[in-house]
Amino acid sequence: MNTICVEIVIPQLAEKGGLDRILNDFAEYVSQKEDFELRFVQLVDTGLVWWNDVCSVVNLCKAGENPSFMDTAAAYANYLETAMEKPDVILATGWPVTITILREALRRTGLKILLIGYPHMTFQEGQEHGVGTIQDL
Repeated sequence: MNTICVEIVIPQLAEKGGLDRILNDFAEYVSQKEDFELRFVQLVDTGLVWWNDVCSVVNLCKAGENPSFMDTAAAYANYLETAMEKPDVILATGWPVTITILREALRRTGLKILLIGYPHMTFQEGQEHGVGTIQDL
């Protein structure tokens, strides 16, 4: 049986809201599936532990380092290059610009992985907060 490895990438979670509940519920559901592996990568760790016991989370940068979008792209590219098992699918969550960050990381590595965008805010909110617009998708 082939296992599908899905990696969900979160830019950062600063407070408990809707996205953390969705991710935890999804992790609970797929933890019962034998042909499905789920991993989480948080680009910037704010120190909040938002995940439940079935989640496997890798944090790449610390919030205090104030990394740029390009810094997080480089950190994710380095992570992918050293990962023992590459994901089959990457789901870019949170900010609209997350898809741009991950597209740059994949360009740097040369890996061909299906990349799906799932922003968790409106494009107007993304523009207002400086974390991407529809052009980033």
